[in-house]
Amino acid sequence: MAFVPVPGVVQANVRFELADQLIENVLNFRYEGTPFGTAVLAIQTSLEAVWWATLRPKISVAMTNTETYYTDLSDVAGPVDTQPPFPDATGGSGVEYAPNNVAFVVTHRTANRGRSYRGRTYIAGISNDNIEGNEVIPAAVTAIVAAFNNLRTDLATSDILFTVVSRFHDGAPRVEGLDTAVTLSLARDAFVDSQRRRLPGRGR
Repeated sequence: MAFVPVPGVVQANVRFELADQLIENVLNFRYEGTPFGTAVLAIQTSLEAVWWATLRPKISVAMTNTETYYTDLSDVAGPVDTQPPFPDATGGSGVEYAPNNVAFVVTHRTANRGRSYRGRTYIAGISNDNIEGNEVIPAAVTAIVAAFNNLRTDLATSDILFTVVSRFHDGAPRVEGLDTAVTLSLARDAFVDSQRRRLPGRGR
């Protein structure tokens, strides 16, 4: 796929391992007016102290953060940066985890409507004491959603916005990607979802 620039946006690939499989959450942030390196450090600090700190108690010790890879999306030759694992790199629950493909979906809303203006993040490694039947229990839903809303509000104090990025419109690549600030993260329901490509043996 041809590179589609998204000016003033940094992409954070938060990488984990679970049962020898790569688990990755891709998050985007607008940082115009802030140097790339400064933005990376601010985002990494919030991811560690706010996002992961809130998620971690609901995640199994079997899932381990390995790195966070940052890419400036402004230009195909833009800078990149790799940050080391979070200080508390493993999940915080010693309870057995749900299979790799099991995930809880968090929806990200913006002030605009349409597919280009909303996003999703799939959270894996949830320990089984946070799941009853086919649903994540209310306390865990609240904590997982709060991780994203707290991240958004924390970074806003540094003039960095959590955004949804759209690179395509009507099936065709945009000349320039569109990023829209997230106004709210939420759970549309409590049901667990599935990402089969995360199952062991499906590749890294």
